[in-house]
Amino acid sequence: MGYLYLIRHAETALNASRTVQWPNTPLSRHGRWQARRLGSRLRDTGLTQIISSDYLRAQTTAEQIKSTSEAGLTLDSRLRERDLGELRGLPYAAVNARLSSNTFVPNGGESLSTFHARVSNMWAFIRTEIPKTKGSLAIVTHGFVCMALVNQHLQFETEKEHSITFANASVTIVDTHAPWRVHVLACENHLS
Repeated sequence: MGYLYLIRHAETALNASRTVQWPNTPLSRHGRWQARRLGSRLRDTGLTQIISSDYLRAQTTAEQIKSTSEAGLTLDSRLRERDLGELRGLPYAAVNARLSSNTFVPNGGESLSTFHARVSNMWAFIRTEIPKTKGSLAIVTHGFVCMALVNQHLQFETEKEHSITFANASVTIVDTHAPWRVHVLACENHLS
C-alpha cells in the first residue's frame, strides 16, 4: 500500500488577498501554475484514487492531479471548507479573532464544533477507503480542513510545531495505517 496525501488546493485571487471565499472561487493564474506543479510532483507516487472537496478551487486542483495519473476522482462535500456564511467576502484580518471561538456561529454558516464533527466524520470515511485503495490515496481539500485533520487525527514522530501553515498546493504525506503518522508536513518544495 502507498501513502495518504493530504493536499490543500492551489491558490485563488481571494487566497492571495486573504479574503474569506465563496464556494465557486476559481484558481488564479498562479494557482493554475501551482496545480500543474502539484500534478508533476505526484505523477510517480502511485496514486490510484483522489477524493476532493466539490468546491471549484479544490476540484480544479484535483483534476490537474488526475490528469497526470491513472487515479479515479470522487467529489465529496464533507471536504468543503468551513462554511463562514455571511463572512464571505470579508478580509480574514476582520474576522480571525471570532473563528477560533467555540461559541461563534456566523449567520448562515457553521459553528466550529459542527465543522470539526463534519471533518471527523470524513476522517472515519477516509479510513474505510484506505484499505480499498490499491495504491496511494490523495485528499484535496482546504486549509481549515487540513488543520483539523492534522490536529485531531494524525500523529507525529516528534513534537509538531504549534503553528502550522498549510500553504496553497502544499502536500502532507501520512502512513496509511494507525497511528496515522505524518512523514512530511505541508511541503511546498515542488513550488520552488
